[in-house]
Amino acid sequence: MDGAIFPLDRQLGIEGQTYSRTLTKHLVWLSALVPYAQCQQILARIGGHTIPLSSLYRQVQQASPRLQTYVESQQAIVQPDKLTELPSRTAAVKGVSLDGGMVNIRGEGWRELKIGVVFDIATRFEPHPTRG
Repeated sequence: MDGAIFPLDRQLGIEGQTYSRTLTKHLVWLSALVPYAQCQQILARIGGHTIPLSSLYRQVQQASPRLQTYVESQQAIVQPDKLTELPSRTAAVKGVSLDGGMVNIRGEGWRELKIGVVFDIATRFEPHPTRG
């Protein structure tokens, strides 16, 4: 397709592609949740899109390398192997606290931020100032 003939294709991000980036993202996401046949039915009923099973498969295969690269980059940030290098504590009793809150991320909207902490619980014996 030539941009001069179909200038809207460039604006929609579908130049040289069958589906827009947004629809492709939804196809891949939904295909990860349900089988392709069910994905096809959901897209037809809710989105009004008639998409062949072979196209669903092809879109997932094209997205797989990008998804794998993304997952590996996220794993490199987290570095779960570094957690084993933390010094071990001797306290037998541990405490765990978890919490979450909503944060507005520019360009993405509201997302839930989750945080957790594991801590040692130690008993401290101190005399009371007035009772001894």
